[in-house]
Amino acid sequence: MRIIPLFLTAVILVTTDARAAVMDIEGHHFSLDGKVAAVVFLNPECPISRKEISTLNEIASASAAAPVVGVISDPTVTREAAAKFIKEFGVKFTLLFDASGDLATRFKPAHTPEAYVIDKAGAVQYSGRIDDAFVAVGKQREVVTSHDLRDALAAVAAGKAPKEAKTTSVGCVFEAWKGSGTIPAKVTYARDIAPILNANCVTCHRPGEVAPFSLLDYSHVKKHAEQIAELTQSHYMPPWKAKAGFGHFADERRLTDREVELIQRWKAEGATEGDKADLPPAPVFSSEWALGKPDKVLTMAEPFDVPASGRDVYRAFVIPLDLPEDTYVIGVDFRPGAKTVVHHALFYLDGSKKARELDAADPGPGYASFGGPGFAPNGSRSSASKPRWLGPGSFAVPHRKRHRSPRAGEFGSGDSSALPSRRPTA
Repeated sequence: MRIIPLFLTAVILVTTDARAAVMDIEGHHFSLDGKVAAVVFLNPECPISRKEISTLNEIASASAAAPVVGVISDPTVTREAAAKFIKEFGVKFTLLFDASGDLATRFKPAHTPEAYVIDKAGAVQYSGRIDDAFVAVGKQREVVTSHDLRDALAAVAAGKAPKEAKTTSVGCVFEAWKGSGTIPAKVTYARDIAPILNANCVTCHRPGEVAPFSLLDYSHVKKHAEQIAELTQSHYMPPWKAKAGFGHFADERRLTDREVELIQRWKAEGATEGDKADLPPAPVFSSEWALGKPDKVLTMAEPFDVPASGRDVYRAFVIPLDLPEDTYVIGVDFRPGAKTVVHHALFYLDGSKKARELDAADPGPGYASFGGPGFAPNGSRSSASKPRWLGPGSFAVPHRKRHRSPRAGEFGSGDSSALPSRRPTA
């Protein structure tokens, strides 16, 4: 028996103000969602922050299940300077660059270093010092007797309350963002806007993808500044239908109110570029399958041409899986052949033969179907933690919405779906 990934749906998570998604120094999108984690505010200029790096490295190394995450949050520190700090002091844990002070606004540290432990629901279970190595600024103990952060992280990871929920941090006074309110005094593309767009927009807004223009660099973003401000304020972009205030979805594309306000302020102040040393690294995208090399690729037997005018097309296509044995699936990747006309695709399983009957009754490839596949699909949603069983003889029914386009007649379907290659042990 095999297990193959089939990622079909997002997982609903609960969120609190202590949870957020930001960029790390390398420009990767990092989220605290659903994680027990230690969050430690650091400052490259603070001697105590520097001296505690080795201790934090040790805690991070011993706590693989509950990560240690450092945060640099200072408008005077560039991303370039933060990267040098990592190299110079040998930081071996994830270091987040809080470009606009979002995490500082949420956690409100008084000193650097200052540590927090959050549970999977995002609630802060511990706050204070890393350990008792420093009695006061300039006064260090010979022997550490209390490992507060290490013990609190281990307790929360084990589902227990820490022995002490709060201790007094010792370090440099945290003075960043004071007097600027919840938004930085000066908002720039390099420091504040590029990370938002990279995390939420450029997956589609880049050459060769479905969006009509690129947002990968300042010149393109500046050109569309007014439109970006208008459409993000109305929440038309990024496209996300779920209403705010009813839980949180993993991998959602919703902008926070603070991110929307940052874009508004940036546009109002003239949409300036800012210091290039603040720019995050350019995103890197795979030209192949997003989830890796597939175990199996399903392709439509014949193309379907989308007409150039008229209403959007909703259509389902029946594709045999041709599985030789019982298989557990935990992920699916979908790659349309005509990205400019495919709006979305939903996947259903048919064990009743009803989809094949509907397909046979329709003269074109697949069959017209609005609002669903036209039959009661069997099975349940799949995820990495809950694989979906598929038996031999199963049929996949991708249900797709396609936009009509003046160029649509040029395209065949070219669509293919894949069961990517990662095999957990059954």
